[in-house]
Amino acid sequence: MFFELKQIIQHAVTCQSASVKCVLATVVGLDGSSYRKPGVRMLITEHCETVGAVSGGCVEKEVMRQAQAVFRDDVACVMTYDGRYRLGCEGVLFILIEPILLSHKFLRIWSDILDSRLPVSLVSQYQKEVSQSPQYGTYLRYNDENVPLSTSFDFSESYQIFQETLTPPLRLVIVGTEHDAVHMARLASDSGMEVIVVSSVKDPRVPNDFLGASAVVALEPDDIQSLGLDDQTAIILMTHSYSRDFQYALNLLQTEYCYFGIIGSHKRKNMLLDELLQYNEELDIDKLEHVHSPAGLDIGAVTPQEIALSVIAEIISLVRQRDVLRESVHVNMIQKG
Repeated sequence: MFFELKQIIQHAVTCQSASVKCVLATVVGLDGSSYRKPGVRMLITEHCETVGAVSGGCVEKEVMRQAQAVFRDDVACVMTYDGRYRLGCEGVLFILIEPILLSHKFLRIWSDILDSRLPVSLVSQYQKEVSQSPQYGTYLRYNDENVPLSTSFDFSESYQIFQETLTPPLRLVIVGTEHDAVHMARLASDSGMEVIVVSSVKDPRVPNDFLGASAVVALEPDDIQSLGLDDQTAIILMTHSYSRDFQYALNLLQTEYCYFGIIGSHKRKNMLLDELLQYNEELDIDKLEHVHSPAGLDIGAVTPQEIALSVIAEIISLVRQRDVLRESVHVNMIQKG
């Protein structure tokens, strides 16, 4: 996932600036079944610190043991892990372990990728056998350029490749800054989302108020479209002010997004949407019909933490196109308001 790759690269940059060696382990092949699929990654430092995981826990110890040879020789290798004879996994994993040394060019292009929010391909070059080669490794494919994760990597067309296209992380725009928004921001961030909190210009907030938020911005409703929303953006409206919700919704409904939720009751939602349509008859009816309110799956959520869980779960299920019960009937006071 993009979120995991972002964490790995961030930690690799930190280690590199401190002259700490790192290697990257990637599951590039699988015969049979496994808890996690090809494409999962784990960064390992020379101090045995890790970021990410390649299994539910049964494989990591062996990967770290074999990574020591990569640290010593500075040459990538492919290892196998046969879970059929152990507890846990039921297949044979092929894992590429490679040195990581990010170039200035890689970091520049990676920054462009984060800013553009466009998909990126990650390609691993290897042989599906226990072996070692300086020509094993991984590179980014972006805008017709191949940029390796190690300056010592040597491209070759004679090896197998594992290619994965990663879409940018889901972005969650939280409009509102009450205490329940704090829990929403934290859980969304922990779930791998890029979180932007929108506060009132009259009551600006700072990132420290919202653990996990990548940005906290003070915007009037007329300026909300400046966020550059896209089809990988989810919106949750939770100002707890009918007039503010109306003003923000009027502008947000004219943007691009993949999910639009409003904290509040069915009655409040119907009244709000009716008034929005009366105010602007050109609003997209399909968008109005797909506004989620009360926001979140019907799990009987009561507390702000539980409501955040139900909303994040609903967003993920929609994006992943899973069939779940979406008709929420919350009994808590927050959603009744």
